[in-house]
Amino acid sequence: MQQDKAIFQLFEEVEKQLVKGKLSTNHLSMFSKQGLMQKTLEYRIEAAMPSQTEIKQTTEVRLIAASLNSSGLQNYLPDSTELDDLITKKDIRKNQFPIEFFINQTTDELLPTNLFISLIAPDFLIDKPLKTLYLSPNQDSGVLTFLLIPQTPKKLARVIVELYKDQEKSILLSSLTLITKIKRKSGLRSYTQRFLSKFFRVNQLN
Repeated sequence: MQQDKAIFQLFEEVEKQLVKGKLSTNHLSMFSKQGLMQKTLEYRIEAAMPSQTEIKQTTEVRLIAASLNSSGLQNYLPDSTELDDLITKKDIRKNQFPIEFFINQTTDELLPTNLFISLIAPDFLIDKPLKTLYLSPNQDSGVLTFLLIPQTPKKLARVIVELYKDQEKSILLSSLTLITKIKRKSGLRSYTQRFLSKFFRVNQLN
């Protein structure tokens, strides 16, 4: 009876932390100490950014955690950023990873969890380099968007996307690398780039 009460209180605490986006390794270890059962599911981490962008102009990295039977990020592309950088399906990079979901012993349902995405991009300023990704079992996460500002022209600028199980970034689940070209500022966006961006945006709405 005492153990059931402790487990119930633990569920309540973790639920609060999930809402706040602050599920930590301490909470995960508390689950493990209680001997709660887990189930492992396979997912894909998918990320994309424009193949080229301009110096000092905000661009985007978009990503999703997708179940294996889902189309994932392809459902949301092609699309353009607020400043008309084009992201296409060809820009998607992906990697498979396992994730363990705890099982609610009262209902036998799998509990949702928070994962944490970190960006490493030496050639960019990043608005928020660490974000929380809320993940429900057997479902895709929502699409996360990171805002980045290129700082110097470069033919092959790398953005490393790291997926962690915990906010402290001690349990790495997967990683992938995006590559883009940072161009010098041209003053005016090319007619072709603006046309394609608007074309794809209109078709996304139809």
